Amino acid sequence: MVLLDPDAFLTELGKLFTKHRNTGAVVITLKKYNGHTKPTPKPRKGKPGKKEGEKEHVHPQPDEHLCLIRAKAGNKKLSTHVSSKKVTKFQINMAALMRSNCTAMKRKEKLKKEKKKVPPKPKKKD
Repeated sequence: MVLLDPDAFLTELGKLFTKHRNTGAVVITLKKYNGHTKPTPKPRKGKPGKKEGEKEHVHPQPDEHLCLIRAKAGNKKLSTHVSSKKVTKFQINMAALMRSNCTAMKRKEKLKKEKKKVPPKPKKKD
């Protein structure tokens, strides 16, 4: 996976869209990213492994939250980190890129439903 800066990510994403315009798909995922690359291990109760007095490994809280954005098309993978302050600007640029490159998508054809004619009910005589 290639980690790029946000501007380079958008240009590479545009290239992926043009390459896979007629065949294939481009998958984009977004998730909250706190800067840690390894998960914290679950505490083990009643199992040997940690000596007494040993501290559990706790990741420090980040000063600023990031957004991890990944794109995958075929076997090519791209990713970038965007700070929470710059997410809106990045999303506007990415939305414009997606609008311009998603022209090959087919629109759904609306089917007209024929209304069934219900025969009139006979009136009751009193």
